[in-house]
Amino acid sequence: MEHEHILAVLAATNGNRTRAASMLGISIRTLRNKLQEYRAAGIAIAGDDSPGE
Repeated sequence: MEHEHILAVLAATNGNRTRAASMLGISIRTLRNKLQEYRAAGIAIAGDDSPGE
């Protein structure tokens, strides 16, 4: 469920990770780490053009 909320906020910010992290109350580093975990688990991230980030 957490990933759904994070991805919804990311979509609402049109992929702006800095803004999404701020809205979520987490650091940009934490957001990047979570997105990396989601990729590793095979969760699709809309607008993700750099799967190796």
